[in-house]
Amino acid sequence: MVSNLKAEGRYFSINVYWREPVPLNGILLNYTIKYTINGTSSTQTTKLTTFMISNLTLNMRVSNISVSATTGGGEGPLSEILNAFTLARPCKYCGLNFMRLKM
Repeated sequence: MVSNLKAEGRYFSINVYWREPVPLNGILLNYTIKYTINGTSSTQTTKLTTFMISNLTLNMRVSNISVSATTGGGEGPLSEILNAFTLARPCKYCGLNFMRLKM
């Protein structure tokens, strides 16, 4: 089973990271990423230990994120399940010197 699953929200995407299973049950073929957006389930595959869920909007929830590894021995068990949000709109005053603002 993959371990150390993490999901990191960005403004219009969520990056998902994990560690490969140890020990592997054969040659690693790919990882399967499963997630749900607005009630619609999606399944994607990759050969990397990172995946970007993209084309999202601000403050969007992505739920039931999980990953499994597929080797020559078949598909392994799903990882733990995470939920994540994209970031909300950035602060329009961020980076400004508040002492200079006129009230």
